Amino acid sequence: MARRRSYWWYALAYLALSALSIDAAAQCDPAFVTVANGIVRVSPNGIDDTDTIQCAFDEAQRSRLSRVQLTAGEFFVRELEIEDFRGVFQGASQSASTLTWLTEALDCEALQQETRSLEMIRFRRGRPTVWYMTIAGADACALRNFFDRTLIRASGSRVPNCQAENVSLTVDRTTFTSDEDRRQTSAIRVASVSRCSPLTGSVSVRYSTFSRVSGVGSELQGYSPVDVRFNRFKFSRVGVSVGERSQDVSIVGNRFSMNLFTGDGRGNSASGTGVFVRDDPRNAEDLRQTIRIANNTFFANNAGRAVRVEWVDARSYVADERRSIEITDNYFEGNINRSYWGDRYLRFLVLRGGANGYVAGNTVVGDLPNVSGVPLVVDALDYDVSNSIKNWIFTENDLGGGVVSWQLGKGGLGEGNLFTPDQNGFLCIDQALELCSPELI
Repeated sequence: MARRRSYWWYALAYLALSALSIDAAAQCDPAFVTVANGIVRVSPNGIDDTDTIQCAFDEAQRSRLSRVQLTAGEFFVRELEIEDFRGVFQGASQSASTLTWLTEALDCEALQQETRSLEMIRFRRGRPTVWYMTIAGADACALRNFFDRTLIRASGSRVPNCQAENVSLTVDRTTFTSDEDRRQTSAIRVASVSRCSPLTGSVSVRYSTFSRVSGVGSELQGYSPVDVRFNRFKFSRVGVSVGERSQDVSIVGNRFSMNLFTGDGRGNSASGTGVFVRDDPRNAEDLRQTIRIANNTFFANNAGRAVRVEWVDARSYVADERRSIEITDNYFEGNINRSYWGDRYLRFLVLRGGANGYVAGNTVVGDLPNVSGVPLVVDALDYDVSNSIKNWIFTENDLGGGVVSWQLGKGGLGEGNLFTPDQNGFLCIDQALELCSPELI
């Protein structure tokens, strides 16, 4: 008898919880949110879909469902905040479902007083996957001093607790686009809410397109994996940014295009960086970086008057042997219109301090801007003697007849640095380029 009473107690509890779940589901407008076959589906209302999509995620969390799917159509959102979601957020296809930032509905004055950054979608913790949709940004609070404007941000908890947290973000077959050239919004950023809260996890971005937005930025810790491959970056000020922290990064098989300002009415200057890598002395105790940049293609064609493009920019502020960079089998092409006056350079690699680099099998071609009659393709300069560039090997590259400027401030090539012959380039050591008589390499 006691066992039977216990059974009925559990049955009643289950029915009560089911009723609560049904009541919670009823909070979503059934005209736009439906649940079937374990999927929460959302249809657009054509005005403002923020509450509808937020409710769909809340329902997925309550019902322990792992998929929120947008139907075909255009959706408008102000800001979405999703806590500990472990599932898939997807559209009908990469071109059929568009999520557009409703920036005119933002209270820019109030946000600025809160010193808040702007995010279209913020995932806090969890393992979210985003795929098969277009996410369209706009010039959010354009006249305000917002340094950080992001379409998707993954981070830790709302309130920093100075404890380690984890988030793993996957983006696949998604298009990020905006109408901005000079003051671009970031497409994806993975970073802690504060320096006292270490953020670990992973980032995977594949088969996606970034147009007139800065691409992928990650500041994970704990030697977390970051994988960016087979994407296309068009007109991006920065394609991939690896910042400050301890990460294991692969940037493989991407295409970076900087075909800016070619008479389309958008301006007369171009600048940008394909891959930007940096560290930070404030995180030296956690610093362990492995960066692999391989089999990518980089283009800068028909740009206008002032051209400042750096395909790989690696800056190190910490003398640490636990950091290494491999740059292998990439293709770099630049065809710059020399009929214009102005500041013009296109450099395949910029080094500022740092140890342990391997540069091999890369090809540099095109009609490049030049200094003193020769194109500058590698610019190496030490920040200080305590963090000198050392243990860098350049071999089997085709430098396209360009010059490597190697100014370490200590004389000669420096410790462990090596340039093998037959690389179709020139080496200038410890002299300004205009004063140098470069030697053939």
